[in-house]
Order: sequence, then C-alpha cells, then structure tokens
Amino acid sequence: MQKIQKFQFNRIYTAPKSNKTYELLDRSGHYLIFRVRNPKTRDSWKQFGTSTYKADENGAFEDVLLSDGVRLKSIAA
Repeated sequence: MQKIQKFQFNRIYTAPKSNKTYELLDRSGHYLIFRVRNPKTRDSWKQFGTSTYKADENGAFEDVLLSDGVRLKSIAA
C-alpha cells in the first residue's frame, strides 16, 4: 500500500495557470484553510475547501477544490 502525500504546513503550493500562491494555515481532518497571496497586488486572503484522496501514475496524493474553484494537488507534477 502506498503512503498518501498530504498537504504540509510551511510549504507553498501553486495551481496550474495561476500566479497565486497557496499556503496551508489550518487542518481539521479533511477541512483545509489556505492563505492565498496575489504577488501582483500583494493582497492576501483565506480560502477553504474539503480534501479528497486520489491516485495517478505518479502516486497517491491529497487533492482539494477551493471555494473559488481552484484545484490544488499536494504533489509536484
């Protein structure tokens, strides 16, 4: 059985086709809260979502669909 790679604190994540960065702030089971930063405007805000576990040819990972429609994966492609 494979180990599932989960989102980690103190790591920066990015979404494809987005210039925003996402940092995990809090975790309560599958409920995740991220700090979103826009480098162009230097704004930041919180986004939340519920994570699920998925697997592909690269391995098992955690996936979250945030409230603004952005999907993040916990592994680098």
